Amino acid sequence: MQAIQKDEVIGELFPAAISMDKAENQYRINMAIEVERLATIPIFGQYTPEAIDTILGTENKTIISEMQSKAPSLWALLFHLCQTTDKTPDNKKHAQIISIVSNICFAKHPRLCNLLPAVMAPLLQSSGAKRHVYSITNNLGWTESYQSTLRSVKGLKEKAHQRIKDRVKEGPCGIVYDNCDLSLGVSEQSDTKQSQLISITSALLIPTVGNPEGGLKQSHFNIDVPLELGDIFNESPGDPSIREKITVAIVWDALRKTFPGILERKLKNATERIKNSLEWPTIEPLQIYSLIYASLSPLCLYS
Repeated sequence: MQAIQKDEVIGELFPAAISMDKAENQYRINMAIEVERLATIPIFGQYTPEAIDTILGTENKTIISEMQSKAPSLWALLFHLCQTTDKTPDNKKHAQIISIVSNICFAKHPRLCNLLPAVMAPLLQSSGAKRHVYSITNNLGWTESYQSTLRSVKGLKEKAHQRIKDRVKEGPCGIVYDNCDLSLGVSEQSDTKQSQLISITSALLIPTVGNPEGGLKQSHFNIDVPLELGDIFNESPGDPSIREKITVAIVWDALRKTFPGILERKLKNATERIKNSLEWPTIEPLQIYSLIYASLSPLCLYS
C-alpha cells in the first residue's frame, strides 16, 4: 500500500510517460536546486558580524515569503511534515522549518551557509557550555566548531571596539560604567584545575554636550539641581516645549503599535500639520563647548 501511495504521489508530479526511477531522480534534482536557491537568502547565508544586523532588520514574513517563492516544493513538504495535526496554525511551525532548512544548507555548504549555526555558537559559549559540547552540536549541524566560535567572538569584539571608536569621533561622549569580579573556585587546585578571578566591566556610551575638562566626576552631580532638556537642546520660541513634543510622540508611537490598522485609517485624511505634530521632534543641539572645572580650597566659616 505504501508503494502504491508513493507511486501515486510522484505520478501526480510528473507525466505518466516518465518511469518512476527517472521521476524520483528528477524530484531529487528539483529539491537540490531549491536548496541552492534557499542558500541565497541572507538568513541561510554566510556569517559575518555585519550579517546579524541585516537579519535583525528583516521581518519573519519577508523570510517566509522568500522561502515559499524560491523553494515551493521543499516548503510544502516540510510544512506538511511539521504539522502536528490538521488544526495546527500555519505560522506555528515556521521556526522549526527555518531550523531544518538551515541545517540542510549548512550540511551542503559549511562555509557559505553558516549564519544560524555561527549565531547559536556564541550563545552556548555565553551560557558556559564546555568545549566537548561543541563536538556534539557541530556534528548535529546546530552550531559551528569550537575554534570557529572563538573566531566569531573575536570578530564581534573587534566590531564593538570599532563602533565605539567611530562614535567617539563624532563628538564628546560620557561613559557610565560598572564592574564586578567573578570568582570561580575549585575544590582542589592542580595543574589542570585552578581558581579563576574574572573581572567584568559593562558601560553605557552617552552623547554629551559641554564636557568639563577632565571629564564628569561624581562630585559634579547635585540632586537638588535637576538637569533640564533646555540645558541640552535649543527650544524654538512659540512652539510647545521639547518635553511635550517627546511625550506626544511616545504616546502616539505606543498607540500606533497597539492599534496599527485603526489609527492609520483615522489619520488617512488628516492634514500634514496634524501628522507632523505626532512625529518625533527635530531637535537642534546646543553648540559644543568646553567647561573648565576648578577645585576650590576648603572655606573656613566663623560664627
